Amino acid sequence: MNLTLRRAVDSLMSEKYLLDDLAMQRFIADGYLQIDSELSKDYHERVFKQLEPLSETGLMGHNNLLPCAPLLQELIESPTVKGALESLLGPDYYLHFHRHDHRTLPGGEQGLHKDGDNHSHQAIDHLKRPHPTRYVMMFYYPQDTTLDMGPTCVVPQSQYLPRREVEQTRAEFDRLSRAGLNKIRDQLLAKTMTPQESEKAVKAVYKETAEKHPELAKKNKTLEKLWKDKRVPLVGPAGTLVFVHFDIVHARYSANELGLPRHMVKFLFTRNNDPVKPSWNHADPRWKQEDSSVSSEIMKPVWLDLWNWHLGNKQSNENTITSVKSLCDRLKDSNDELAVSAAYELAKSDEGLEFLIEIFNSDDTNLRSIAAYGLRAAGQRSLDYLAPLIDKEDPQKVARVIDVLGDIGPPADSLLEPVIKAASSQSVVVRRYAVEAVGLIAQQQVKCSRALIEQLENALKDEDAIVRRNGAFSIAQLGDKVCSELVVDGLIENLQDWHHHVRGWSIEALQRLDNEHALKAAIKYLNHTRWDAYPKSGDRTVTDQVMRLEDPVR
Repeated sequence: MNLTLRRAVDSLMSEKYLLDDLAMQRFIADGYLQIDSELSKDYHERVFKQLEPLSETGLMGHNNLLPCAPLLQELIESPTVKGALESLLGPDYYLHFHRHDHRTLPGGEQGLHKDGDNHSHQAIDHLKRPHPTRYVMMFYYPQDTTLDMGPTCVVPQSQYLPRREVEQTRAEFDRLSRAGLNKIRDQLLAKTMTPQESEKAVKAVYKETAEKHPELAKKNKTLEKLWKDKRVPLVGPAGTLVFVHFDIVHARYSANELGLPRHMVKFLFTRNNDPVKPSWNHADPRWKQEDSSVSSEIMKPVWLDLWNWHLGNKQSNENTITSVKSLCDRLKDSNDELAVSAAYELAKSDEGLEFLIEIFNSDDTNLRSIAAYGLRAAGQRSLDYLAPLIDKEDPQKVARVIDVLGDIGPPADSLLEPVIKAASSQSVVVRRYAVEAVGLIAQQQVKCSRALIEQLENALKDEDAIVRRNGAFSIAQLGDKVCSELVVDGLIENLQDWHHHVRGWSIEALQRLDNEHALKAAIKYLNHTRWDAYPKSGDRTVTDQVMRLEDPVR
């Protein structure tokens, strides 16, 4: 088969497995999509056998998962997976360095949480997380998973909600427990306590806090129940795949009552470019996802905006039919759904934008984090309001503005120069967000300025690990447009960084540079750091018989 014909066949195969409009809309609204992998039963059984000997938290099963269970590479490269990921993240997506085999042994349920709160680039006001689909998790079950095996669960439609009351209650709990938690931390650092002992000690500290503050404990339990009641368990036969928005609320649904190990392999994938056109089998720009619930009607403005974003449109032009005054009142409501949807609606009018800016400049963390969503949704129309705020003396306020500009992405390119300048700020907080934002804002530029490249070169050498991480992230986003000798050298040096996110983004960035030195360094690093799935697997007595894995080790 000649090359042209092969490419045509590959294109048709890819198109066959792309999602359709309804599936995309379901993902945007609900935050997850469950499908079958279409791989054989025998394949799943073989994957299960590779996973069984691994340690969930050690070198043999955490981010080192693929060398330990190499069969999983076939899953990642399968047409079903590639088609779904291309639809959700665009054709230039890549596999994030974080991957994990979650093994559920007999035990209880897990607390509801968002992975983005701990493992991603944290927004300045903590409660605000980016709404556009830039990260997608994939859950994979290699065996039949039923309710009594402790399956993973999700809370549909939670990916756009900050859970303000929950987080505030948790923060208060942590504040009251701080002395005890600090003592545990000091013991861990001094190595007078093992990680296993620390887990028990932390539970004891929180239990003591709950006994001393019963009203707070009761409130926390009540709030958590409200979210638990919305959970959907992800059960299904071997080969079940679930594609999940990175910021959806999820957990282990229940205890594993069978006494048999349950595996759920989690991969994280990253978008490399904001969409300029649909990346799925698109037929109709109209929103057809039907859901008559009250909650859905409230959140529809948010979903329509994100649908519009996936289509490649810069911002929604739909006019609001709700009065600005009414929307202002809704934004101040304690209900997350009402507040977030109001922010998106306010973004559609100049009067609404003025109110959003007023709230964004306030001292109320909860409200300004909500207002930021509206400013992102307004896209270019919010830039005139944000531009004067970049030169403020307060580093926290400057960082907050830059964080929003990064969320806006390429439509904010007219403010790229002041963001580049901010990357050399004396404030570590400003540097962090500026270095990250340049990679998101400049991603569609044909050529990047020397000033931007110099800031990324400097970021790789910054004393702060988060700045170094964000520098490597931006280089991975921009690729050859920011390649220089100092960039390559800085990335190579950071392959030895103490922070695993710095190492992870550095190796990803090196692979995305069309540079021989970078490629050789990446291959050398990967060769030196890979782990054999089977320790001493080659130490077999050589005979004239077929050598098999089951043969005894010398």
